[in-house]
Amino acid sequence: MSTNNGHPVLNESGKNLGLYGYPIAHSASPAFHNLVFSRLGEGKHYGSFSTSKVISEMLEILRSDTFGGCSVTMPIKGTIIPYLDEISPESRETGTVNTIVKVPSLSSPTKFKLVGTNTDILGVHNALLRSLRLQHPSLTISSKARYPQGLGGAGVVIGGGATTRSAVYALSMFGLHPIYLVNRDKGEVEAVQQAFPHLVSRGSLVHLNHPDQVESLLAQPTSPRILMIVGAIPAFAPVTKEERMVYTTASSILSIPYNPGEPEYSTEDGTDLLPFPTKRLFLEMAYKPRNTPMLRIAAAHGWEPIDGVQAMIEQGYAQQRMWARGDTSVQVGSDPSILGPEIEAAARELAINMSEKSKDFIGKARNIAIDSGHEPQCRMGNIDLDLETTVLRRHEEHAARFAGSSQGLENAILTTVLKKSERVIATQPNLSILADLRARYPPEQFLVLRFDVTMLQEISKAFKRTEEYFRRLHVVVNNAEYIRSELGD
Repeated sequence: MSTNNGHPVLNESGKNLGLYGYPIAHSASPAFHNLVFSRLGEGKHYGSFSTSKVISEMLEILRSDTFGGCSVTMPIKGTIIPYLDEISPESRETGTVNTIVKVPSLSSPTKFKLVGTNTDILGVHNALLRSLRLQHPSLTISSKARYPQGLGGAGVVIGGGATTRSAVYALSMFGLHPIYLVNRDKGEVEAVQQAFPHLVSRGSLVHLNHPDQVESLLAQPTSPRILMIVGAIPAFAPVTKEERMVYTTASSILSIPYNPGEPEYSTEDGTDLLPFPTKRLFLEMAYKPRNTPMLRIAAAHGWEPIDGVQAMIEQGYAQQRMWARGDTSVQVGSDPSILGPEIEAAARELAINMSEKSKDFIGKARNIAIDSGHEPQCRMGNIDLDLETTVLRRHEEHAARFAGSSQGLENAILTTVLKKSERVIATQPNLSILADLRARYPPEQFLVLRFDVTMLQEISKAFKRTEEYFRRLHVVVNNAEYIRSELGD
């Protein structure tokens, strides 16, 4: 181990980095990171390793001298944690790891330790911070700047899955309080609340699911002012009454009048205090299309729209900075001097151009891309359901499933497949039947559609919705007593 300008660096052989997960063939992460590595001129390379499980071959690579760090995506962002030496406070609270950093450690026999962290948090935080800096070009705004207690500045997150937890953490870094959660599902909200008991104890993470709540809690003269919103739901048009109510509730928040005025606190130490946004900030984590329905609504109400590509870029920067320094701290992940403005500008330009031409971008292909070009190095194999009457016909690899579901057998199939970290779209005329599973699994893994199998139009809509949500359908399980055969291919 040696030093570089006072910073510890790993053995020169640690030049191989990459992306682990499945499906990942359409990810633009290698292009983004390899552009940065080529500009740095250190001979590092970023590849990909397609796997749906944490396997011995992967662990051998992570512990090798050639390993220099990696990105981790679905479905192993949680299952990788027991194999790491440490995880950061950010990963501990959000329960997920998307970045592994090889950190120098003199006390370790190997002279390094593997530390996992969640750079999605910095993707959210630094995308919002960048827009705030652009609104106030004359101010120097530190990455550690916060709103002081008692300001009355609050935040909102729309959603309920892993991205929501990252967004909650990011908004709390700004000192926003309370943070409100707009979600149709009480169980998903409770799961987020359980991850942040200290915020709940302060009166934060308040569930909003109706415009009347918005009026009573946020539209009164003494109500906290919503300064930032993060959208963390899929970017397709709402269909069910519950989905429409999410948009209605969000629109009620967006329509609340805003006058930034002058800060009501001392700005003598301006590098540590955040200014009010001149236009309130709305960050949409979905990025296909870049201008989503929710982002258009926010812009129409006078909010500053920030598309999800900006968050993806910022989390990519954070990964690069941490790998370069062998340090998972928020301070390092937010330090633009590590890569420099020219490299960051080139990477941003590449990412924006790719997002306009490609369906997927930087490690976020985890939920919607399909590995159609390469055989994965770790196959899922046959699904052991131990149900003699159930036959799953393999079609390529298991990226998403569409299950016609009622009770009994279907519930057993869904439970078994979900436990294997597979992604499922289930269909059910009575959504309450699957309420327990919906509460236990995030919407990015498990989506339930209201569905009548006797209606051809609904069948076609369900298949279309599946394609929009996961981009492709691999396995269909039908347990209904009725099926139409006119669908064709």
